[in-house]
Amino acid sequence: MLLAALVALAPLVLAEPLTETDADYIAKVIGNIEKYVTWPTGNYEGNGQLLVITIIGTSAVNGPLMKLSGQATPDGKKYKVREVEPSDMPGNSHVLLVADSNNTAVERALKLLKDRGTLVVGAAEGFGQLGCMVNFAKSAGDGSKVGIEINATSLKGGGFQVSPALSKIAKVIE
Repeated sequence: MLLAALVALAPLVLAEPLTETDADYIAKVIGNIEKYVTWPTGNYEGNGQLLVITIIGTSAVNGPLMKLSGQATPDGKKYKVREVEPSDMPGNSHVLLVADSNNTAVERALKLLKDRGTLVVGAAEGFGQLGCMVNFAKSAGDGSKVGIEINATSLKGGGFQVSPALSKIAKVIE
């Protein structure tokens, strides 16, 4: 049922800046990411009963993601959501959202968090090609739709596995 909702919402119109609807969609997908991504053995359980989401930078997605903090995840953990400055890159997150459209922040995150079991997620055009494991960007074609990209090489290199359901609705980057 959730997958059907994700497919139906995938072609949202993207306005500059992100609309509240776009941001809510992205936050819902990130909030349900544990249904579609398997973390490397031992990493997901590292913080006990928490799913830690760290946001670097500022975008319309920050507000909806911050609202998740303290709520239950689909598998019964609790979300812990925090915002940090790009210079304060933490290494103890399950999900790191690079909300800033700064390529340097993505490159730094990927370098610092390599092999730490952190799912690096982007929310800007080109971040999938830079190596973000999951990215929200305008789809190919007319460029007006929010789409999900998954970077298969980065995911595999980080030890993550993606469900066929997510692979089916996402643009896969090798």
